[in-house]
Amino acid sequence: MNLQRIECFLMVAQHKSFSRAASDLFMAQSSVTGQIKKLEEEVGFQVLERGWDGVRLTPAGQCLWEEFKEIMERYTGAVNRCRQIAREDTSLLSIGYPNPPEWGNMPELIRRFRGQNPDVKLGLKLDKGKHLSEAFRTGALDILFGDMGYLEQLKGARVIHLFQAPFYVLIPPGHELESREKVTVEDVNRHRVFCLSPKTRDVSIGILSGHMKEAGVKLEQLVPMPHREDVVACVYAGMGLGIVPGTLAPDHYQARAAVLDAPQAYFSLGCACHNNGENKLRDKFIDLARKHWWMRQETT
Repeated sequence: MNLQRIECFLMVAQHKSFSRAASDLFMAQSSVTGQIKKLEEEVGFQVLERGWDGVRLTPAGQCLWEEFKEIMERYTGAVNRCRQIAREDTSLLSIGYPNPPEWGNMPELIRRFRGQNPDVKLGLKLDKGKHLSEAFRTGALDILFGDMGYLEQLKGARVIHLFQAPFYVLIPPGHELESREKVTVEDVNRHRVFCLSPKTRDVSIGILSGHMKEAGVKLEQLVPMPHREDVVACVYAGMGLGIVPGTLAPDHYQARAAVLDAPQAYFSLGCACHNNGENKLRDKFIDLARKHWWMRQETT
């Protein structure tokens, strides 16, 4: 029995899909299928069966899943602790967060932490959610920042809520709403609106689209764009309004940024860390993050 075989089994059971498991594991679907077949041959019974609603565990597979899940959690924790010992360097802390670099005003948080802990070596990884979650899952990251809905999908992680961010409505120069500090949903629904496309972004953008729908924004009139810069460009050219998640300070944009004023128009951001025992350096960074003023205009 090898770890990759166990990992494939756990991932297929989690997603109830061979294709989604293969995507998360960065493997070909045929390879994942092959690993499950070898697993069943090795244990001597069927662990998964296909149904109209996807793949599901057999009763014996459910029992095996529970045992393997505990084994993998213990293995991951042991490896993380041993890595710390092997490198003989307790002053190294690895942190990951989504692009762009200014996300959540992270540079300010890092600057403050370095000022208080000048001897600490910080390793930073900025990437898309899928790649960050893979790095976190393998123990390459000590702390991962992101959307709470995304972080809560990380199995076995300790997730900490840090702050709630609004949506910003980007307003082109000379627009009738340009003087507003806040913009209502009714105002937004009267105009053409550009936004990030959930089909071309990470799962967190899909979660944000759900928040906009709850707030009453008419999703059918939104014009999806692949990148944040595309949204800003269309707004700056006077083609319409834009809606972006408030993970960057308003002065980051080349257009007026007003808060979308609706009770449901916000999303929660936080961080995740491993449940692998005491890590004073990690906990010190998280404590500072709890006190951190996340938006640039609020920093002093």
